[in-house]
Amino acid sequence: MSRGLWLLFFGLLIVIAFLSFSVSLNHDEVESIHVAWKIFSGERIYVDFFEHHHPFYYYLLIPIIKLFNGNTGVVFAARALSLGMLLLVFAVTYDISRNVFGKRPAVISLVLLATVRVFIYKVIEIRPDVPEALFGLISVSLLLNYFKRNTLKYLILSAVSLGLSFLFLQKAIFLVFVIGVVLLHSWYFDRLRARDMSIYLAVLIAVLAPFYILLFINGQLHAYLFYNWVFNTVYLKNWSVDCEKVMLLLISLFKGNPLIWVSWLLSLLFLDTDQKEKIAIISFLFLIIFFMLQIYIKQYLILLIPFIAMMAGYGLDQAAVLFFKNGSAIIGIIVGINLFCPLESYSVDIKKSPIFQDLKEIEYVQSITRPADYVYDPSRHANLYRKDLDFYWSKEGIKHINSAHQWKPENYDVYALIEKFKPKVIVESMIKNLGDHRIRDFYKKSDRYQEVLIRADGQ
Repeated sequence: MSRGLWLLFFGLLIVIAFLSFSVSLNHDEVESIHVAWKIFSGERIYVDFFEHHHPFYYYLLIPIIKLFNGNTGVVFAARALSLGMLLLVFAVTYDISRNVFGKRPAVISLVLLATVRVFIYKVIEIRPDVPEALFGLISVSLLLNYFKRNTLKYLILSAVSLGLSFLFLQKAIFLVFVIGVVLLHSWYFDRLRARDMSIYLAVLIAVLAPFYILLFINGQLHAYLFYNWVFNTVYLKNWSVDCEKVMLLLISLFKGNPLIWVSWLLSLLFLDTDQKEKIAIISFLFLIIFFMLQIYIKQYLILLIPFIAMMAGYGLDQAAVLFFKNGSAIIGIIVGINLFCPLESYSVDIKKSPIFQDLKEIEYVQSITRPADYVYDPSRHANLYRKDLDFYWSKEGIKHINSAHQWKPENYDVYALIEKFKPKVIVESMIKNLGDHRIRDFYKKSDRYQEVLIRADGQ
């Protein structure tokens, strides 16, 4: 039975590999590459240009930027990096599930995880959420090993991994909270010494401290705190006010893969060890955070879904054995049926391969500009390697410059910036008045892409 499940999983991996080089390019992915290019070009993050994420992922992309030297092949290389990290996410998920629930539930959890479209489509993208989730899972794995073996090295390595997860993306603050609850829960029930908990905190601080010291030395600390924390707090609040959207996302998650959620609920009936309870606590706390913050942005689910899959694999395995004489056959049938819907979705994008059309537009913008030219692209859609008009180069920055105080757009005069810097290309996003003389008299629509305006005066 396990051999058949492994074959299914490896078949899914092959499909996901093709998908990762086919699915359309997300604007966040363009942002990641563009930010890495800006840092590579000598600009200082937070000080010379707007960004509201932690920088470690962009540093990770810089060698790829350097290797491809202005070529759009960087997209496929960065997607390959994400795919590699996804394989590691699967490996850590399996390791945790095998150690806590057993070998067969662990294989089932991998197959189920590979069929959660909202997870797969986001984790194959070029985004800092991927290494954040990877190191977050490693941190949990090491922490469980500490509780199992009572060896301090696992506790220390868990804190190091948690710190790295946070340095890649500040969303890991949710995992910091979740692990903090797990540690306090264990301390309260005398399963963790206060000394060890203090060591964990000290190591975590030691991992993070050099980053903050470096920000202070380079004069970036104040800007970092504003854009990564004050700005994002209000930004999140601005976008997280609609309970209906949260429920619609949850309903779509259930419709997209009801088996994993039903199996997760079933697993709650079979929790019989402290380790299993810890996985249940982690999944519950992430769901509570999801509801309380009213988050309906899909990438926020990346770290949650593997824990749901671990428990779902266990729940399905236990229920099949309990309610059916031939549990293995039932598991195979159920899991097999569950493959049809996601495989259909994956195959559609593989056949269409929309990423190639996205890259054609990026290559077109590059072909009609020189490295020294300016490109106005607030939608983060077509500009990988060209200069921006100002500090607030992206849609978030332009729309909500006063965000942390009033959440109202300030008087941002893009037309004055266009008049000053004379960008060779303008992507129409957020240009409200195309009849303005600074647009009308100097720009014409591209004959290939309607949203692209090209400067026509030769400057």
